[in-house]
Parts: sequence; structure tokens; C-alpha cells
Amino acid sequence: MLISAFVFQNYFWREYFFISGIIAFIFGIIIFIRGKEPKKGATRKELKNALESEVVVYEYRLSKETIKSTIIAPTNLIAFFEGIFTTILLTVPDFLMIAYLQSPPYYLSPSVIAIFMIIFGLPGGVLGSLAFAKMSDRLAKRNIKNRIYLIVISIILLFTVYMIFFNLPIPNMTPEQGNDFLFIFSIPIFWIMGLNAFLARSVVGLWNINQPPVLQEINLPEAQGKITSANQFLEMIGSGTGPIIAGAVLVAFGQNFQITVFATMTLGIMGALLWLLATIWINKDVNRISIILKEREKELSKKSNLGE
Repeated sequence: MLISAFVFQNYFWREYFFISGIIAFIFGIIIFIRGKEPKKGATRKELKNALESEVVVYEYRLSKETIKSTIIAPTNLIAFFEGIFTTILLTVPDFLMIAYLQSPPYYLSPSVIAIFMIIFGLPGGVLGSLAFAKMSDRLAKRNIKNRIYLIVISIILLFTVYMIFFNLPIPNMTPEQGNDFLFIFSIPIFWIMGLNAFLARSVVGLWNINQPPVLQEINLPEAQGKITSANQFLEMIGSGTGPIIAGAVLVAFGQNFQITVFATMTLGIMGALLWLLATIWINKDVNRISIILKEREKELSKKSNLGE
């Protein structure tokens, strides 16, 4: 983040994208050559014993019947559409925050913003993930609905934290002051902003921890790659349309960031409402998958016995 801020501030953005693209390409080749795909279905508790044998391979594929009974299930459909709204909540504030802090009368430089996020945002994301991981797993063992409730809580908290952030009384500064790291951190309000950034990243960690396991529990192993890809595609739509909507609202309301944040993040709250709706069907959808996998476990165990 700090490197990207420095090179962008000095107009080396072409070189930045070129070098980062080459690095990503090299790592992609390394993963392709050295990476090993885990055994399909091995993470499911219903199949764990059957797949311990080396001779047994999970070779089931999607059929019209399993597509109708599992993929086109209420929770899956809700998770698809929820991704668009929630991604707006996750991506738009960062886009607006940078523009807000860099614009008059604050004039914070990109490098100062990067340092600010490294000091407060990065630890928040790491500590949030570590702190919430065990708690989320413990609650999920009681009922899968608890993961959904945690997702909803994270969305509401994120909305609240960012609304507070964009309404803090930041003092006016000159461009020179906005580039002076020590001067900025001598102002008490910036420490309050830092606390907000820390909490925001922690809450995002709570969402990241609980959303993927829900998708895993309501889908068969052979469908999880397709479901994840489809969900990420819709999230990309949300991350692309979110800044466009935010920019249009910002122009319409005369660069009023507070109204823009409220308007766009209210769309994100729709994601929380959709997740709450999913609690009606989530247990039924999870049980349906579990029943199918238990039947397959019996079939795979027979193959294992024959192989021995």
C-alpha cells in the first residue's frame, strides 16, 4: 500500500501496474507447477472416513437433479444477490474515503493515507480475523444460523463505523500540512479516525470469516467451485457498479460525501436483510446436503472395502 501510494504520487502508475502484473504472472506459473489440488470432498465431515483411503476418489458430478435440489436452493439464490449489495458496502467506503481525505479542505497526501491505513487498518484486519475465527466456529457448531447472524452484525457495524468516520470534525489543512505525517498525527481527531479504521477492518474480517463456510455448507463438493466463481462474479459487479453509483450521487449532491456515504451504504444494508431472509431456509438446505453426502459416504465406503 505504501509503495503504491508513493509511485502513484510520483506518476509512476504505469510502471507499478506493469511490475505487479509480471509478479502476479510469475507466482501464477509457480502455483500451477508446484501447487497440489486437495482431494475433493475431503473437508466434509460426512465423507472424511470414506476418503481416507487412497483408492477412493470423489468422482460425483452435477446432474439436473442435484442442480435443482441444491444449487437452485433459496439460500444459494439469496447468497448470489446478496453479494452485489454487500460488496457495495465493502468497497465504496474505501473509494470515498481516499477521495474525501485528499480533497479540499483536508489535502491528505496518498503516502500519508497509506501510512494511516498500515498503522490502523492492517492490524485491525489481522487481529479481527484472529479474534473472531474461534468465536465464529464455536457458534457455528451450535447452529449454522449463527454464522448468518454474525454476517448481519458485521454489515450493520460496518455501516455504523463508516457513518461515524465521515462525520468526524477533521480540521482544514494546507497541502503542505496534509503531507506532513508528524503534524497530522499530532492532531487528536486523527487517532479517533484511526480507531474507526481499525474497527472497520476488524468487522470486515468477521464477514470474511463467516461467508465462505456458509456457501460450503449449502453446496455439494462438485458444485463449490462453480458457486464460488458465480458468487465472486456477482461481487465483482457490485465492486464495479458501487463506485459508479457513488460518483453519480457525489456529483448530484454537490460533493457532499456524508450524503453519498449514507445513500450508497444503505444499499449495502440490503445485503443484511437478504441474509436474515436466508435464516428461514438455511437449516433445511444444509440438512439436504448432509443427507446426500451420507448416502454417498456409504457408496464410497463400499468401494473402499472392495479396493482392499
